[in-house]
Amino acid sequence: MKNFIQYAKKHRNVRFATLLEVVRESEDEATALINMQGNPAESTPGNGKDALWQWFFKFLALFPALLALQYIVFSVLFHASKEKGNKNSAQFTPRLSIFVPAHNEAENIENTLKAILQSDYPNFEVIVIDDGSTDNTAGIAGSMEGVRVLRLEKNYGKAHALNYALANSRGDFVVCIDADTIIEKNTLKYLVRQLRDPNIVGVTGNPQIRNQKGFLRKLQTMEYATIISVIKRAESLLGGLYTVSGAICAFRRSALESVGGWNEVTQTEDIDISWRLQKHGYRIVYEPQAVCWISVPGSFGGLFRQRVRWSRGSGEAYRNQLKILRSSNTATVPIVLNGIVSSVWTISLLMVLPLMLFGYIPENPHSISMLFTSVLFLHLQSGAGILMDRPYNSRLLKYFFVTPFFIFYFWLLVLPSFIMGFFTGLMGERDGKWIIERA
Repeated sequence: MKNFIQYAKKHRNVRFATLLEVVRESEDEATALINMQGNPAESTPGNGKDALWQWFFKFLALFPALLALQYIVFSVLFHASKEKGNKNSAQFTPRLSIFVPAHNEAENIENTLKAILQSDYPNFEVIVIDDGSTDNTAGIAGSMEGVRVLRLEKNYGKAHALNYALANSRGDFVVCIDADTIIEKNTLKYLVRQLRDPNIVGVTGNPQIRNQKGFLRKLQTMEYATIISVIKRAESLLGGLYTVSGAICAFRRSALESVGGWNEVTQTEDIDISWRLQKHGYRIVYEPQAVCWISVPGSFGGLFRQRVRWSRGSGEAYRNQLKILRSSNTATVPIVLNGIVSSVWTISLLMVLPLMLFGYIPENPHSISMLFTSVLFLHLQSGAGILMDRPYNSRLLKYFFVTPFFIFYFWLLVLPSFIMGFFTGLMGERDGKWIIERA
């Protein structure tokens, strides 16, 4: 034994201990083994519920960045291939019927009609549909040479007014312009040039903000130029649009009539007609050079109500027109799926945040870097939008400073208005009566 002990001491991996020390170490190892078997999620980081929450958090944190990257890439490709250096065509001048639906627009209608009548497009008729106005809208419009007024004694809503004009007009193509929208001299030519392609039945223009007084309007100026306009470029390159802009859009009459015209029981007739046309296999596109100038709400309340209405229209579209995914127009599938995933992301964010704040969901060690990535891509998208839209609105560059405030704009206005409006739209439509928000 003595010789064995002397031999063993020469080896580094041999340690001598008392019987009591061996028993204590065995007890500690047994306790650790029991704990591992009782709580495997703690023993193996990243497994089970913790791993699921971490992946879900990555989706919440990084989805905006991935979406922005997609929009940046496709919008820049659109700008380079279809917009840059593309001139309007003077050879294609079909007869246009220009519809201006109006309800109590005496303050704005004259300037809108003057801009239309001064257009350099040679072949059009102008029809104002006075939808039960209680002011002098019809009188002002009727006093202008070259304008025909259709009067409705009762306020039926914008979609009804457009359908009434469709039945009482002659143009092969229809242009819809809001009663407070100011078009530029060449806007109609740029709209029409897209309709030379027989596969295209609808086109929407590029609204820019006219009244930029106040911080909220500056935010919306950047939103239209760096978010909405960028998204429409990307979507148009893919082959479809989530929606035309109700302020300025044009359609092939035969396509409108084939789907039954506008839906009169929705206040977002622009979303509805966009989805129904594309569901039937038709194509609609974006024309950024068809610029118009619009008014937007300047108060938080007015803007919130407008966005609730927009979100309700999205909910109605998903409820009524989701068969668009099975239509022959497969180009709209990624656009609609983007909308669906964005809706899931928004709803999930609202549900998960309170759980995170109260510690029910484990924190992600990379949360700050992931959120920073999304914010970075938001600014990159904003910069890309400014570069592409600056030729149409020279004031955009000086409003870049409001981009960081989009975070607060989203939390305080976009997110709650989406939740309120979207679920209202999913549950059921309302009537199509006018709701005009400019305050």
